[in-house]
Formats: sequence, C-alpha cells, structure tokens
Amino acid sequence: MLPQEQMLPLIVSQLKQYGYFGIARNLQDAAQIQSVEPSNQLAEFCASMEVKQDENTTQEAVGHLLVTGNDQPVMIGNYSAFFTTQHRGPVRSVAFSGDGRLIATGSEDSSLKVLDADRVMDQSAEASDKVIKTLYDHTLPVNEVKFHPNGVVLASCSDDTNIKLFDLGKAVKRAFRFLPDAYPVRSIDFHPSGDFLISGSDHHAVRIFDIHTLKCYVPPTDGDHHESGITKVRYAPMANIFASSSHDGSIKIYDGVSSSCINTIYNAHNGLPVTSIEFSKSGRYLLSTGMDHVGRLWDMSTGKVVVSYTGGTQTHEMAAMSFTHDENHVVGPDDDSNGFIIWDARTGSLLRKNQNAHNKKILSIAASPTDGALMTGSEDARGKYWNLK
Repeated sequence: MLPQEQMLPLIVSQLKQYGYFGIARNLQDAAQIQSVEPSNQLAEFCASMEVKQDENTTQEAVGHLLVTGNDQPVMIGNYSAFFTTQHRGPVRSVAFSGDGRLIATGSEDSSLKVLDADRVMDQSAEASDKVIKTLYDHTLPVNEVKFHPNGVVLASCSDDTNIKLFDLGKAVKRAFRFLPDAYPVRSIDFHPSGDFLISGSDHHAVRIFDIHTLKCYVPPTDGDHHESGITKVRYAPMANIFASSSHDGSIKIYDGVSSSCINTIYNAHNGLPVTSIEFSKSGRYLLSTGMDHVGRLWDMSTGKVVVSYTGGTQTHEMAAMSFTHDENHVVGPDDDSNGFIIWDARTGSLLRKNQNAHNKKILSIAASPTDGALMTGSEDARGKYWNLK
C-alpha cells in the first residue's frame, strides 16, 4: 500500500491527465500538495496490480498489445453497416470521441458532421436524429477532425490553412477559436491534458499550440524538421513523446517536453511517403501506414519493425490503419476492392476482407475506443458506421 504522501500527488496528476483540472486544484490546495504535471502513473500502477507478468515475457503490463513472437491469431466476426451519412464531397476524416459516444466526419465539401453513436446503433431512431450537428466554418476541404479529451470540443484542420475549435455544447455552427497557419494543415492531435495541440502541414516543421494562450512553438533546430510536408502527427498516450510522418518517407519522434527530435526512422516505407501513424495504448508500439502498401508495427524501444501487415493496397496520401478498441486487430483500407481489411495485430495474419464497403476507395477509418465499432469515410462522399453482427 502506498503512503498518503505518495498517493495524493498521483491522484492529482491522474485527475489532470483526465482533464479534471478544477477537482485536481481543489485537492491540491486542500492537501497542500506542490504542483504536479499531468500523468498516467496512477493508472499504470493500478494496471500493474491487475496484470500478472509472464516470467518468459519482458513486456510492460500497460495496454493490451504485447507482441511476444509466439502469438496465435485472434479471430473476429463479420462487420455490417448500420448507418450511412452523406456529404457533398469525399469524406477525408472520421473520428470517435474518447468515450465512444460521438463520431465526427470531415469532408472535402468543407463541412463537419457529428453523430450520436447510441442513436446510430438504434435501428428505431430516425436518421435525422442520428446526425446531431452539422458545422460550417472552413472555406476549403477538411483534412482531419479530432475530439478534445473533454469530449465537448471538436477540432478540425483544413486546406484553408486554419485549425478550428467548435464547442459542441452550444447551438452555434461556427468555431469559437481558430489557430492560423500559412500552409494547408493536414493533421492535428490533442495533448492528453487538452492544454496543447500539435499540427502538421505542408510545411516541414511540426507546430505546437498552447490552446489557452494561442502561442505557437516549433521544434528548436533545423535537424528536428522533416525535408517535406507532414502527413500525420500523434501524441503518445502518456505524452512523454509525440511523432510525425512525412512525404519525405521518414517518421520523427520528439521529446514531449523539449519538443526536440530524439529519433528519426528514415525510409520507414522503402522511401515512399508515410501516410499515417498511431501509437498503441501503452505507447510501446507505433503503427505506420505507407504508400508501399504495407503497414508496419514499430517497437519504440528498439526502433525496429516487429509485425508487418500486407495483402492490401493503400494508394491515397491519406491512407491510414488503426488499432481496434482491444488492440487485438488492425484495420486498414484496401483501395483495389473499395473495402477494408482486418489483420491480427500480433501476427500480421490477414483475417478478413470487407470488399465493396463503399462505391469508391476509403480515405479514412477509425475504431471506437469502447467497442468493436468502426467508422469509414470514402471518396463516394459517404461516412459509414460499422459494427460486428
């Protein structure tokens, strides 16, 4: 059992990590605790108490994904489409909120839609009730949508060089805040605390925005930057590091505090553009997608590939693979069949091809953080919600 003087700071830092800054401040004042940074240490400690380490495994007991080399494929059922929402242009981005209750879509027609996941699954609900908001404040195609950790704010980035923040708790359809850039913005991601947002644009340097002061920072030296435009940016779950991928074929890893580049994976996809990256829940692994039609799972401790995902075609510069909610599987687009593929995450075995999921190729795919649901966005201007039968 941890003594009180160790436990209380952990509780405060965990509350901040979850975005409950007011409660954390009250506890900090009442217990006369010195200021602590947001952290997942308490959650990790609890997880370590629940998970027994196999004596033959050196993996950390955090998250679900552990690659041992002796894994067997985990089978998965069939997916069915439960709902389709229509835009007037290709759907470039889809995303779930952290609690899985909301889904956002962003389109080439410059609009965003927000769906209620429970209503989408309710076959008796009217279609008009399932899309709870349509937002308009961009003037050019939307490239990515992302929910703030508090689930109330939705961010979007666009070819119009702006990042917009929308308050979903209000009836207005316009953004309450925007973060300007000089280049088309391709990707955004929130710090787990919600206080910062990173972005990647057609410029070669990552931007780090302070959400409260609106100040913008960039990694300090030229060596920290890519040689071409950025395709995707992502924070690790504990925010100790963040990463970016680029048309230059590399993946860069940055220190979460100094923003300095601490590692570069060159030629991550045989010199072709890296189109997407995503951290596992433990932060131990990084999943990358590239235009060589291969997904790769990188071990962050060694910088080496531990699993490859083959058998599909990814030809679009926005192609992305994603972990399912339990991290047992990886899902990604297959351009040849206008569908998506499901692989076993630990072995790379191709388990299922869902062909002709759309009328044209899939541009974006996201997995629910709470169940087996998926959302896909396509060149056919449709966003589709999928779940296991």
